[in-house]
Order: sequence, then C-alpha cells, then structure tokens
Amino acid sequence: MLITLDPASHDPLYQQIADQITAHIAAGTIAPGERLPTAARLADALDVNRNTVLEAYRLLRDDHRIELRRGRGAIALAPTQTHPDDQALEQIAEIARAHNLTTDHITAYLKDTL
Repeated sequence: MLITLDPASHDPLYQQIADQITAHIAAGTIAPGERLPTAARLADALDVNRNTVLEAYRLLRDDHRIELRRGRGAIALAPTQTHPDDQALEQIAEIARAHNLTTDHITAYLKDTL
C-alpha cells in the first residue's frame, strides 16, 4: 500500500491518509478482510504522529470503510455501493469539517433554505 503525503496541501494529513486508503480499497489493492498496518507502524513509515493515523482510521471507520477491533487492528471492509449523489454530499461534508460546522447547524440551515 503506497501512501504519499503532500505537506503543501490544504487537506489535513489524516484526511490525505484516509482518502488514499479509501482509493486503495475501491481499486481492490486493499482486499476486504485485509489487515492494515498498525497506526504506529504506518505513522513511522509516513513520518507522522501516531494520532494522525488514528484520526484517519477513525474517519475510515465512521465511513464504514474499515473495522477497528481491539487486538486485531484495522481490517478493510468491502467497498459499498454508493448513491450517485454521495460524491456531492462528501464534498459538503468536507467543507463542513473544514469549517467545524456541527450537524445541528447544517440541519437547521437546510431546513430553513430547502
């Protein structure tokens, strides 16, 4: 699994890691059921803090791309079928994360404007 980080990117390092692992899973270079490196091992390989990798793994877990199990580590899940609008919604989610918007704020705004 090849992951390259761009320190000049506006995306945080953990997001870059998560995005690249997602791409590997979608491309099949990481197979369902395959173990990912431990956070410490990947952090050492990428020369980043272990917490950066843990944050990426949490994002992937929350997006149902990996499963985190104590004692087993991070396990890749099968790619899920996505709705055609999911890409647009992911862009909205990225903007919301970048601006620290809460789901309550977003929901209230959408209810008022739609």
